[in-house]
Amino acid sequence: MPLLMRTADGPEKQVCFVFDLHGGLHLRAAPLRPRSRRDPLELYFETDVGRTIRDLADRSLLPAADALLRGLDQGFACALSVSGTLTDLLERHAPDALAALGRVARHPGSEVLSVPYHHGLAALLPDRDEFLAEVLRHRERMQVVFGASPTVFSPPELCMTRPMAEALPATGCTALLTEPRWCLPRELDPTLVYRSGSSAVLLRHCRLSDDLATRFFTPEWDRYPLYAETYAGWLARTPGECVLVGLDLDRLGDGGGLLELVEALPAALEESGVVTATPSAVLAAHPVGALGPERELGWTAPDEGESWLETILQHSAASALSRASTWLPDREVWRHLSSTDHFRAMAMRSGGCGRRPAAVGHEATVEAFGRFMRALSALEERSAAQVRSRKAALTLRTLPPEQAFGFSRDGHAAGYAAHSLAECLEQLAFTSDRVVADHLARQDFVHWCRDALDDQVLAEKVIRCRNRNELQETMQERIDELVCRRRSPSSAGSPSTP
Repeated sequence: MPLLMRTADGPEKQVCFVFDLHGGLHLRAAPLRPRSRRDPLELYFETDVGRTIRDLADRSLLPAADALLRGLDQGFACALSVSGTLTDLLERHAPDALAALGRVARHPGSEVLSVPYHHGLAALLPDRDEFLAEVLRHRERMQVVFGASPTVFSPPELCMTRPMAEALPATGCTALLTEPRWCLPRELDPTLVYRSGSSAVLLRHCRLSDDLATRFFTPEWDRYPLYAETYAGWLARTPGECVLVGLDLDRLGDGGGLLELVEALPAALEESGVVTATPSAVLAAHPVGALGPERELGWTAPDEGESWLETILQHSAASALSRASTWLPDREVWRHLSSTDHFRAMAMRSGGCGRRPAAVGHEATVEAFGRFMRALSALEERSAAQVRSRKAALTLRTLPPEQAFGFSRDGHAAGYAAHSLAECLEQLAFTSDRVVADHLARQDFVHWCRDALDDQVLAEKVIRCRNRNELQETMQERIDELVCRRRSPSSAGSPSTP
């Protein structure tokens, strides 16, 4: 039996290992034309993914599941977070891998965590109902597939926000995982247990997570190669109540010896006197009611710039997705578009805190953004016939990059473009007076409203605008009018209404 590690206050210190697993459908370069018998997802996504999922299963999931099961039988404990999207893909293309994960999930030493079904941005958007639907749908799926009813919530990218925290009790979850950067105050000890209202909170230890997810594979690291005994010693010497180590489960299939290290960890941890536990086991030892006010956390809202979306491309795509969510009749394609996979692809650099590092060129991020915006634009265009005013929906929709309004100064691109009337209005707020004046003088806004938005009414109004304020007021009035008309009963059956 391992020795119990105790903190200065007396309670046992525990280490939580959390393994995340998500994968979604890749976007097509351009949406397909609809056909009567075609699955709507096929229009926007590459759905022939059997070979890819089979490779993931053979390369990573099956060996990782075997290694975790052996460790669990030796007294190791861990938690598993699997998105609903990947669960569906595994069920269809690699049922043996899903069964192997099921054996891990059902082991007494493991715990299944709650996540949004599509591992998407639902929680970052101002739609409480959508967030609840995603989490509850995932909960039902985990009950069917793994026989589990998760009570600990793990948000995508561990990015927790105030709306999520406020809605969490309605999902059946009593605790959550996150990282210090999403919390208020920011300077937090990640080895302590916190609370947010009635929910308990655990923080991922980024340094110890990145030791496995990133630095382990770096020959230039001064501790390379890392051995299980060394890592177990670091955990043993880390003070606090809990150390949460999180990384992607499929990272174990990337070679380099990480799978072998994980296989050797249970024995090394026991030798070092380190106790592993599931998140629920840790939280049971630290009741929320016993945590003082100094352990109370607040959250930073996404609109204050505090989310993992960092680039202008990511923000533009997320804003377009949010606007579309307010009216699209068919939610399933929208939910697949919300997957974090698409937004990670828009960043030139990703990784960190338990994630696989990735560096891609600017051209690749622009291509990923273009695929996303073309898919969303096509989805909105095809959905326009299902609302009361097709014309209003088409004018308000997201445009593909080829039809966006590109702001420029002195003949050079300003570095941002408007992909909808609403986004144009937002960008006018920070565009310089000179740039706006030049575009007005050349009647660029007039041409864009007429040719790209196909809104002759707005074009005729914009041509009379003499400055930024008049242009903003004109666009805002038109947006309000079109939004009302899109849902107004008086416009039903009148798609040609301007």
